[in-house]
Amino acid sequence: MSIRETLEYKGTVYRIKNLTWGQAASSSLPESIGITAGNGAWHAKCDIVPPKETVEGGPSPFTQTYPLAGDTVVIKVWQGQKLVATFRPTVSTARHSIDSASLEMTIPLDSFSRKVRLPPVMRVMPKNTFDIAWSSDADGYRHCYPTPLWAVAEAFRAAGYHLTPPPPAGLWAEATMQGAFFSNEWKKNGYLIRSQAHKNPAGGAFSPRLRHEEGMLWMDAGKVAVHNNTGRPIPAGRIRLSAMIGLSHAGEAQVYAVASDNWLVGFHITAARQLQVVRGYVGGTTEVVHTIDASTWASERVISLRTVGEMTEVAVGDYRASFATSFKAPFQYLSVTADPLARVAGVQVSDPNTGVAHPALAHRQTAQIQPGRWATGLAASPSIRDQSAGSVLDEIAAATCAAWWVDGEGIAHFESAEYLLGKPVAHELTAAEHIADYQIVSELALRRSAVEVTYSEVASTYTTGYNVELWSKGGTAKAGDNTEGFIEYDEATDWVDPDATFSNLNANPSGFNSMNGSWFGCAKPGPTQDSPTRWVGGYAMTVREVVPWKWVITEKFSEDANREVFEHPQISRMLHGAQTPIMRGRGKVERTEATVAVAADSSPFAGVLAIDATRWVTDAKVATEMAQYLAGKVTAPPPCMRQVTVRYDPTITMHAMIRLFGVQRDGSGNLFGAIIRGSVEGVTHDPDSGTTTLDIRTVAEEFRSRNWAQVEAAVRAQGMTWAQLEATRTADKTTWATAEAAPDIYHGG
Repeated sequence: MSIRETLEYKGTVYRIKNLTWGQAASSSLPESIGITAGNGAWHAKCDIVPPKETVEGGPSPFTQTYPLAGDTVVIKVWQGQKLVATFRPTVSTARHSIDSASLEMTIPLDSFSRKVRLPPVMRVMPKNTFDIAWSSDADGYRHCYPTPLWAVAEAFRAAGYHLTPPPPAGLWAEATMQGAFFSNEWKKNGYLIRSQAHKNPAGGAFSPRLRHEEGMLWMDAGKVAVHNNTGRPIPAGRIRLSAMIGLSHAGEAQVYAVASDNWLVGFHITAARQLQVVRGYVGGTTEVVHTIDASTWASERVISLRTVGEMTEVAVGDYRASFATSFKAPFQYLSVTADPLARVAGVQVSDPNTGVAHPALAHRQTAQIQPGRWATGLAASPSIRDQSAGSVLDEIAAATCAAWWVDGEGIAHFESAEYLLGKPVAHELTAAEHIADYQIVSELALRRSAVEVTYSEVASTYTTGYNVELWSKGGTAKAGDNTEGFIEYDEATDWVDPDATFSNLNANPSGFNSMNGSWFGCAKPGPTQDSPTRWVGGYAMTVREVVPWKWVITEKFSEDANREVFEHPQISRMLHGAQTPIMRGRGKVERTEATVAVAADSSPFAGVLAIDATRWVTDAKVATEMAQYLAGKVTAPPPCMRQVTVRYDPTITMHAMIRLFGVQRDGSGNLFGAIIRGSVEGVTHDPDSGTTTLDIRTVAEEFRSRNWAQVEAAVRAQGMTWAQLEATRTADKTTWATAEAAPDIYHGG
C-alpha cells in the first residue's frame, strides 16, 4: 500500500520526504518493572519538497512561506486513502537550501520547567474565613479527599496541558474536580467553602466521590461550593458559568452561580441528561426558563451560560439560545450538587465581559489520566513549593508506579502500571511477516532481592479557628538590638491557613485568652522581685511574606525585653509564660517515614529496589500492595527486546501493547522460540525504508517451545513412561510428523 506524507503550514500543504519520527522513554524505574516514570520527547525529521513552480525562489526563511524554528506545523501520514497518523510538532531547527528545506521537530517539553505551587490538603480541612453556615452538612468541615492525581492535574495544567478548560480571563471561581475537592488558592481561582458527601450510601460526613471515565475524573454523590476570589471587587449584573458533564452522566446534578443576595442562575441536568436552565433563590423554589433535550448535545461535554444585563445566552456545541434572565447582585460563590451516577467537572464562573463569549466551548482535552491502585486517597497531600511541573510528575510517577509522557499529537498522558501493562494487544507481529531483526537483552542488574517502599504515617491537626500553634520564638533581647529571622518549616511538615497578621498583646491583653490568631509582645520585669512586670513599649515588630510558606520577621528594641507572656491580671493563668511572638493557623500536618519490605526470590547477588513514596503514599496497606506487586516484577524479569525491526506501521505508538510471535504455537516459524507480550518503550518510524524500530519491555512470556531433551525430562518428572506418552499421542491423534516439528505438542503443551 502506498505511503504519503504531508506537512501543513499557514494553510499551505507541502509534500515531504525522508520523514522519520519516534519517541523513547526516560526512566527512573528499573526496566524489570516494565514501566517508566519519566518522559522522553517526541521527535521527527523531514525534508520539504518545494513546489515545481514558485515565484518566491528557493526555500528561504525570509519569504514567510516556510516554517521557522518555533513554528507549529501539522504532519499527516496516509496509507493509500486512509489517514493513519496526525502530529502537531514544533520546529526546533530549520535549514533552508537552494532546493529543499530540512526540519527537525519535537513536541516541546520546556513548559514542564514551569513552577507548581500547591497548598497542603487534608482529608478534613478546617473552615476558613469565607465559610457559610451549611445547616444540612454533618459537621461543617470541608471533606476534600486529596489524591496524588490533584498534583498531576495541576502539573499538567501549569505546563499547558488540560483535563478541564483552562482558567479564562476574569476568572472568579473554579472547581476542577481533578484529584481533590479543593481550589488552588495560589492561582486565585476561588476559596473552597463546602465539600460534603451527598446521598452517599455509606452515610456520615464524607467527601464527594471521584469517578474515572474518558481519561479524566468526575464528581458524583457530593456537594461542593467555591467562594469568589476576593482579591478584587466583583462587578454586579453579569456572570459567565460553564461546566463539563460526562457522556455517561446518569444522575441528577445542579450547577449554580449564586449572588450576594442569594439569587441563583444555573443548570439542572437530569438523569437522562436533559439540560434545564434555571433561576431562583437559594433555599427557595427554582424556575426552569429554558430546556435543551439530551439528543441536542448527545456528543458534547461542555455547557456555557452568559448573563449580561437582562439577557442570558446558553451555548452547547453549535446550539445557541437567548432569553430574558438577569443576575443583578455581585457573584458570591458557585455551588454544585451531584447525585450518585452524575458526572460533573471543570465548573467555572468568570466575567463575561472578558475574552470571547464562551471560552470553555473551545476546550480540547490535551491531558489524560489513567489512575491505578496506588495513586489513591491520602491522609493529606503535601504542599508543593515552587517545584517544576516535570519534577512533580517524575516524583509522583516513580512513587505510585506509573508513567507519563506527551505523544506526537500533543496529548499528555499519566498512566498507572496496572492500566499500562493491562492494555489489550494492539498489534501482533510474526517472524515470517514482520520481524526482520532484534536484540534480546537479559541483565542481572534488572533483578532485585527485595523491594522496599517508604511511605508516610501522617498526623493531622485542624480546628475551627486559628487555634493551632505553628511557631514561636521566645528568648531575650537587649536595648538597641535589631534582629531579623525567617519563619519557615521543613518538608516533613505543612501548615494550613497560617495567620501572619500579628496582634499586639500590649494593646489587647484579654484578647490573647481566646488562643486564636497570632500575637506579638514583650515583657520587662521590674528591677526587684517586688517590682511589677510590664509590657515593653519600645518594641516594634514587622512580618513580611517572602514567598508562600516563608516570612521574614524584623524586631527593634529600645529597651531590654523578654519574649514571654507575663502574669498579667487580664490574661489566663494557663497562658502565663507562653513564648512570643507566636504564630497560629487552622491546621498542621506532620509526617514521619515508615518502610515496608517484601522479599523477592531472586539471585543472591541482586540488590534492593527502593521506592521513595514518602509524599504520595500515606497508607501501609497501599505501600505493602505496591511492594508485593513490584516484587513479582523483579524476581526473575524476562528478557527485554531491543532494536526490533519490523515492517513499517505508523499506527504503533508509545506504550502500545505488542504480541511478538518468535515461534508459532505449532512450532513453525521459529525465530527465538517464544511468544511474548510487551509494552513499546521506544519507537522510530522510517516510511522511506519501510521499517519501524521498537524497544519492547516484556510484560509476559505467553508460550515457549521446548526441544526433545526438555520434553523427556518433563515426562520423567511426571512419572510417565514413553509408552504412556505414546498412548497419549495416539489418543490425541497427533502424527509423528507433527510431533517431530513441535515437541511441545507431542508432550501435550
